Amino acid sequence: MVRSLILVAAFLSFTLTLAAQQSHKHPGLAPTQQIDGSINPEKIPDLTAYRLFFLVASTPPNPKPAELVRQSAQVDKIALSDEDHQLLISILNEFRVEYTDLIAQYNQAAKAAVAIGKIPDSKAFLVTRDNLVQATRDKLKALTQNGMSQLDMHVQREKRHMKSIGPATN
Repeated sequence: MVRSLILVAAFLSFTLTLAAQQSHKHPGLAPTQQIDGSINPEKIPDLTAYRLFFLVASTPPNPKPAELVRQSAQVDKIALSDEDHQLLISILNEFRVEYTDLIAQYNQAAKAAVAIGKIPDSKAFLVTRDNLVQATRDKLKALTQNGMSQLDMHVQREKRHMKSIGPATN
C-alpha cells in the first residue's frame, strides 16, 4: 500500500512538472511576466499606469453616490485647480463610457467567435484599448501645464501600487 502511494505521488509530481513545463510552451499563448510596481515602478509602462488610473478614477454612466464619492477622493489626491479638476472628471467619465462600450463590443465578438469554434482576436482588442488610452491622454493636454504636471506626478507615484502582467521581454 505504501509503495503504491509513493508511486502515485511520484507520478503526480512528474505529471505536474510536465504540465508546468508545457504551459510555458503552449503554441497559442505568448510568455508573460508580472511587474510588481512596489519593486520596480519604472517598469510599469505609462500607458498601463494611465489606463489603470483612468479606470479607478472614472465612474460608470449613471454613477451611484458612493461612486461619485470614490471618484472625488481619487481626483482630490492630485490637488488640481477647480477648472482642471472639472475637466479631468469630464475626460475620465468620457473614457469610461468609451471603455465600457469597447469591452461590450469585444465580449460580443468573442462570444460569436467561440460559437463558431474560433479564437477571439484579443490582439486587435488590445491595440484598440491602447489607442483609446492614448487618445484620452491626448485629451488631457487641455489641462493647464501645472495640472498636467500634477496629474503625471500622481500617476507615476501610483505605479508603486500597481501590478502589471504583460508579454515577457528577452
